[in-house]
Amino acid sequence: MGHSTWVWAGLIILLMSNNSAWAEENTEVEQAIAAAEAARQRAASVGSEWRDTALLIARAKELARTGEIQQAIELADHARRQGELGYEQALREQHADFPAYVLSRSSQDH
Repeated sequence: MGHSTWVWAGLIILLMSNNSAWAEENTEVEQAIAAAEAARQRAASVGSEWRDTALLIARAKELARTGEIQQAIELADHARRQGELGYEQALREQHADFPAYVLSRSSQDH
């Protein structure tokens, strides 16, 4: 093989490996965003979606579109965790009530 053939072969291999890494990153960010959206919806289903969760997901999508994959994944993971915490919070507070001292004060005020 001549020199130019080796150069072309090397270039093709390089492009193929970069394309593979790019595809893996895209899959990872898509999965992270999907997990965040699922967690947000789960929290919303019990009335406990946190204020910024949807905004974080939208920002993660924007970062992914601009090629800032790692930042997008980190933001999506943060949004997912907010969704999980919101859901857990709703379950913990499901049967919560005001403490007796608050209830006794409010009845005295009337």
